[in-house]
Amino acid sequence: MIEYNTQQDSYCFNKDEIDFFINIGIVVTQRCNLRCIHCCEKVQPDEGNLSQIKKIIDKLAENNIKKICVTGGEPLLRKDIIDILKYIHSKKIDLTFSTNGTLVTREFLEKIKPYIQNIRFSIYGSEENHKAVTQKEDGYKIHHFVMGFISLITVPI
Repeated sequence: MIEYNTQQDSYCFNKDEIDFFINIGIVVTQRCNLRCIHCCEKVQPDEGNLSQIKKIIDKLAENNIKKICVTGGEPLLRKDIIDILKYIHSKKIDLTFSTNGTLVTREFLEKIKPYIQNIRFSIYGSEENHKAVTQKEDGYKIHHFVMGFISLITVPI
C-alpha cells in the first residue's frame, strides 16, 4: 500500500488501495515568533511560494486526501496564509489550522471561519510551565484571550 522509494527519498501510495481517512500536515513555514524548548523546526531559506504550495495541494487532492492540517512554525507569519486556506477549501478538503495563537485576532478568525473546520493550538499546562516551554512571558494569557473569542465566533478548538 505505502512504499518507500530509496532513490527519491520519498513515500508513495496507491490511491486505489486506500479506503480509510488520511490526514496530512502541511508545514507552510518554519518561521516562528516563539522559541519553544521542544521545537525541532529549523528556519529554511525557501518556504515555497503560493504557486508551489498550490501544486502540493493539487497533488494531495488528486490522491483523495480527506483532511489537511496547515501548520508551521507559525503559519500566520505568511502574508498569503488566507489564500492558502481558501485554496484548500476550494478543493473540498477538510481543514484544521494549527497556530501558536499569539498572532490570532478576532478579525483573522472571522476571515478564515468559512474555510476551516477547526483551529488547533497548544497550552503547556500551568502559566509557569507555559512560559518555560514557549519562552514568552504573556503567552498563557494570550491563549486564554484567543480561546475566548474563538468560542464567540464558534470556531471549534
